[in-house]
Amino acid sequence: MGKRYDFSADWWGMGCLIFEMVEGRSPFRSRKEKVKREEVDRRVREETEEYSNKFSLECRTLCQMVSHSLTHSLTPHTLVYTHISAFLLSTLY
Repeated sequence: MGKRYDFSADWWGMGCLIFEMVEGRSPFRSRKEKVKREEVDRRVREETEEYSNKFSLECRTLCQMVSHSLTHSLTPHTLVYTHISAFLLSTLY
């Protein structure tokens, strides 16, 4: 409490949703794996997500870009918008 909110958590959450839509599972636990919240929190902080061959290069790059926005706060929003637009256009056509 008392910390200023920015949109990095929203970008990170969007990356998790994209990961789940492509992979069919959370980036921080295996399918049907039962883990406690503390373990998921630890994995979020300490582990790097793994991408299967279901991910195109563009999709993987997008997920990595937004997932690092929370931990590093380095991703400019305009860069993310541009990448999302390019990704969406490439998947539609």
